[in-house]
Amino acid sequence: MAYDRFVAIYNPLFYSTKMSTGVCVQILILAYVSSFLNASSFTICFYLLLFCGPNRVNHFFCDFAPLVELSCSDSSSIPSVVPTFTAGFNILFTVFVIVTSYIYILITILKMRSNRGRRKAFSTCTAHLTAVTLYFGTITFVYVMPKSTFSTDQNKVVSVFYTVVIPMLNPIIYSLKNNEIKGALKRELGRKILS
Repeated sequence: MAYDRFVAIYNPLFYSTKMSTGVCVQILILAYVSSFLNASSFTICFYLLLFCGPNRVNHFFCDFAPLVELSCSDSSSIPSVVPTFTAGFNILFTVFVIVTSYIYILITILKMRSNRGRRKAFSTCTAHLTAVTLYFGTITFVYVMPKSTFSTDQNKVVSVFYTVVIPMLNPIIYSLKNNEIKGALKRELGRKILS
């Protein structure tokens, strides 16, 4: 989406050529291949862990960190550490692409002469940037931060946030671009404040 926004704002006249079906398919293949490699690293590392104790996972779902806690393997062993590095690399690479796109977008927006055009461009990007910031903030907390800095209970709360709350907020965040919804929200908030 960051690349899509970048092309739409940076080169609007060439949008249909730069975001052709072929480019979209290439981006899709890249996403699927990187996701498969990431999932494979977690699966292989999980397979290499030894389990000899209780089999109750202290979590809402079978996430990697709680499974490492159940493992009899040393928590600093390679299978325990590799997923953190792959997740960290994926997050850093993705954030780098997003930040680079948004730097170009910001430069382009600041060069615009029309205030209306600037406002429209900023509103186009704000929803995506908000959703991405919420999502990557929680993902970084769960998968990259050292496990000694937070408890399992904090991990549960953050996991619920990125698996339930953020997907629930996405339609709200993206629909706030719609003028009709903005107007309805303002009217409702005005009624609540006046009552």
